[in-house]
Amino acid sequence: MKAFWLCLILFICNPLISQESKNDRIEILKSRRVTVLRMDTASVTILSGDVALRNGDGLFYCDSARWWRRNDRFIAFGNIRFIGNNGLKINANNLDFKKGLADLSGDVVLRQDGQTLETNQLMYQTKEEVGWYNNGGKMISNDGQLTSIAGRFIAKEKLFIFQNKVHATTEDYIIDCEKISQYPERSIYIISSKGTAKSKSGKLIFGSAIINNNLNISSFFKGVEGYDSTVTFQADSLYKSDEKEITRLYGNDSIPAKWANFTKDSLEIHSGFIEHESNFTTAVNNVITFQNNLVTHSQNLTWKPLDSIIFIWGKSTAWSGGYQVISDSLIYVFGDEHNNDSLFGIGHINISSAPDSSGLSDEMCGKVFTGFINEGRIDKLAIRGNAVALIHPETEQTSNIKCSEIELNFKENKLTSIRFIKGPEGNVQNEESDTFHLPNYEDRWNSQPRKIESIFGRK
Repeated sequence: MKAFWLCLILFICNPLISQESKNDRIEILKSRRVTVLRMDTASVTILSGDVALRNGDGLFYCDSARWWRRNDRFIAFGNIRFIGNNGLKINANNLDFKKGLADLSGDVVLRQDGQTLETNQLMYQTKEEVGWYNNGGKMISNDGQLTSIAGRFIAKEKLFIFQNKVHATTEDYIIDCEKISQYPERSIYIISSKGTAKSKSGKLIFGSAIINNNLNISSFFKGVEGYDSTVTFQADSLYKSDEKEITRLYGNDSIPAKWANFTKDSLEIHSGFIEHESNFTTAVNNVITFQNNLVTHSQNLTWKPLDSIIFIWGKSTAWSGGYQVISDSLIYVFGDEHNNDSLFGIGHINISSAPDSSGLSDEMCGKVFTGFINEGRIDKLAIRGNAVALIHPETEQTSNIKCSEIELNFKENKLTSIRFIKGPEGNVQNEESDTFHLPNYEDRWNSQPRKIESIFGRK
């Protein structure tokens, strides 16, 4: 009984198998001359003059061919064209086709959906619609031009994979790497190897990348470092939208994102996240800035380059000329016509000098702070609003001075005078005190950042 059902299944399926096999095999559509030569092992059919053949995967055209029907193989010569059922077209000088595998050589040109691949030799599986080359090729598409030593094409997915000395030229970049996957229909490059991307004004080094040429969006990953005519930068990853003129840099737990601008303001920013637009920069999470001899640390930053103003807040601290400024928020205004920079603070303010060998430091506290810096050197510091000063004229003596305003004057970064200014109805009070620190003081000297990366050595 089992044998009966087995025979029945084979009887039903056999026509389908035979039909599939017939569709896969080569058939002659036309030829001006046909000659059959009978050999001892197998006969060969010689075709010449406007030859056309087909199988289930497409049509073949050539000037002449030799066809081994039993082996489902033919060799074609001259003006070879293959037109696949998927619309793909291949031109070549020579073709050796056997059981679905086409070996094309001599000025091979593959075209599909406006993409053109040129190579000297191409292997192509007609049924799987997969092709590859290993001796150099050039791709021309709407994205630009690309060359590589090896490449692979998957027609069903409309995907090209290029490997080994890949060199791509797009509207925005000149890219060099070891591997690119390209989706021409969507104008997307996926780069899964280290590489470089050069633009008209600079260069970028990356570990991997995704570039959407259609949307003008680029994302670079696994360590990014670059520069152009006005900035240098480092990050764990970078996102760039040319259409919106936005660049975003992302740091990681061990390495912050870094952005250094060398225009008139000459500012360097380190942070967990930095977003830069044409006239607006923001940074959040452990923000550090370097500008001349001023160093700041905060949790948030905004910067307007055209207005030359920086606003920082969130545990904000500034260090310059041996002084530490703690404030709820700080505003930094870049140089005026006399090359003087200004620093303003509002909130819970404490200004302290660097501790001496005894661990003592002079301090001031108040509600409003103003500082002036000339060519990186402090000119004047002033604090207002219930101002208090804690100074140590002698090691064993501490003076606690309360007034309306305290002013410190400097010359070549050295303190030359202190003025205690009383209010309209107030007095300057001076009394000895055993207070070691004023309100809002924190010893943040050891956390003062240092510039260590050579990429930012231009400042």
